[in-house]
Amino acid sequence: MEKRIGTGVSCFEVVIDNYYHIDKTKIIEEIFNDKEKVKLFTRPRISGKTFTLNMLKNFFDIKESENNKNLFRKLYIEKSLVMKEQGKYPVIFLSMFHIDSEEIFKYKISEIYGEFFYIRETLDEADTKIFNKICFREEECVYNYSLKPLMKMLKKYYNKEIILLIDEYDAPLIKGHKKGEYEKFYKLLDWFYGEILNENEYLKFSVITGVENFKFNNIDDICSYGVLDNKYSEYFGLTERELDKILTDFNQIENKQEIEKWYGGYRYGDTKIYNIWSVLKFLSKENEFTVYWHEGGSENYFIKYMIEKFSFETSLKKLSEGESIEVNFEDTITEEKIENGDSFFTFMISRGFLAIEKKLSGNKYLVKIPNQEVKKFFEKLFIESFKKEKSKHGIRLNLEYL
Repeated sequence: MEKRIGTGVSCFEVVIDNYYHIDKTKIIEEIFNDKEKVKLFTRPRISGKTFTLNMLKNFFDIKESENNKNLFRKLYIEKSLVMKEQGKYPVIFLSMFHIDSEEIFKYKISEIYGEFFYIRETLDEADTKIFNKICFREEECVYNYSLKPLMKMLKKYYNKEIILLIDEYDAPLIKGHKKGEYEKFYKLLDWFYGEILNENEYLKFSVITGVENFKFNNIDDICSYGVLDNKYSEYFGLTERELDKILTDFNQIENKQEIEKWYGGYRYGDTKIYNIWSVLKFLSKENEFTVYWHEGGSENYFIKYMIEKFSFETSLKKLSEGESIEVNFEDTITEEKIENGDSFFTFMISRGFLAIEKKLSGNKYLVKIPNQEVKKFFEKLFIESFKKEKSKHGIRLNLEYL
């Protein structure tokens, strides 16, 4: 192959120019034609969420539209009617991944204002004052309501509605809980997201990604697409057709059965899915079957937290021995569900540790460990962690692997 395998590269432009890539541009067409204004995609870590948002930004962004147009040559979207929308909209891309304090949140918002500094000279006196307050992080600025004014300014400048892309929207809640500040971060995000997503006349549409579907009180209308949904099911991870193509291209088709055993076993909606990170790692590491998945992605803090607080030893032992178990899958996550342990298996499914085998009734599902890679990681992560030590409860879990 002329292009090498790239892992951990989420920049669409870099991948297209330098690495082997799989054409997932049909999602652009589907998102644009989707009547839902605010869409949330929840998937396990390192399954292509950030890459997808970068692709959307490159496609729709009015800045450098001509240069970006060349990135989509010979891809599905080039022949789509939606291609006429390429480079037509101002795009705001906000990653929440590193936000673990109010100061970093303020810095991130001011950084976004800095990306559009060129519009400052066209603003009237009132808007210039607002722009300066946020861009230069003046003390009296209220950042909960800071992004909507920029959207208003961009709408006036371009006479176009804004496309808003938010990556890792739930990351600050995880970091906040770890610091004992969950409620503080929840309130911040609840008002921030509510302000920019509800009845926003400057918004064309918004695409949001995360791992969990947290319930926010101030977000009125958001359409969530998770691992249970058929719609958009083929765009995150590798489908079987895509796996066949990549294995054929790299002369590895004879390894398909073993790859399925090690890195398959997932199902999003009715679509059979393989772990894209691990398959690409396998192809780039001289075809060695081993555990790759844990090398990237975010920490599994909530899983660790709930294992320490509650007893799941019997269920986890059954899973590690190859059995399936019956669990509830929660539609949304709340602090109450975290604190009483109800969300544990939802976290396990949404983070890719467990795969749904079949639906039973209501919110009940039969789940299992999806593949050999997760089984080995599972044994290390959980079963070895159940080493009993003295504590005030009589049991303490050794969680050194989390």
